[in-house]
Amino acid sequence: MAKPILIVEAPMMQTREEFVNTQKALEDKLNDYHVLIVPTNVDDFNFKVFYDKDFTEINYDELKKLIKEKLK
Repeated sequence: MAKPILIVEAPMMQTREEFVNTQKALEDKLNDYHVLIVPTNVDDFNFKVFYDKDFTEINYDELKKLIKEKLK
C-alpha cells in the first residue's frame, strides 16, 4: 500500500536550518508518511494529508498544482 502524503505549511519566519530539522524530525517520527514541508505566508503550522486511494488522476493533478503553487 502506498504511503499517504503529509504536507506541512510552515511559517516563513523559520530559517532554512529549522526547516531541515523539522523535515528530518517529522520523517523520523512519521515513517509511514511521505512528508513535505512548504514555507508559506501563514502565522501557524497547517497540516494536510492526502491518500492515493482518495484520488483520481484529475485530483492527483490538482494536488501537484497545489504543491507547485505553494513552492513559488
